[in-house]
Amino acid sequence: MKDMKVGFIGFGNMAQALARGFVRTGALSPDRIGACARDAAKLRRNTEPHGFRAFDCAEEVVVVAVKPHQVETVVVPIRERLAGRIVVSVAAGVTFDDYERMLLPGTAHLSTVPNTPVAVGEGIIVCERRDSLSEAQRAAVEELLSHVGMLFRV
Repeated sequence: MKDMKVGFIGFGNMAQALARGFVRTGALSPDRIGACARDAAKLRRNTEPHGFRAFDCAEEVVVVAVKPHQVETVVVPIRERLAGRIVVSVAAGVTFDDYERMLLPGTAHLSTVPNTPVAVGEGIIVCERRDSLSEAQRAAVEELLSHVGMLFRV
């Protein structure tokens, strides 16, 4: 898992809390974490001091961390780039069925709702019971997320 790369689409409060939590708990090193966002200058200010990378888009695990009303606008134009990656959503209220409609068929995805104590490894992460991950992908994602909080499937 330590060789896993995680990329965030959007790098606001929740994404930063997850990234800090992954580093603080030793789940990932900062150089394994990157992000992309609309405002490149702000993105650099939020990534570089922590050793995270700013980039155009996507790693093997892509965390969609934009406001729920922005998800479709962000995801649909890059859905070809997301195929073959694991998409983990932290956008509250954007469900499995929503992602099934937005992503290309067969794209592995999981919808979650974490809380900000993930930044210190003490969070709670609610995961939607339905997902399209393989058993190996689910195990890898759950192992990663378990470093920053307790997981509950609902």
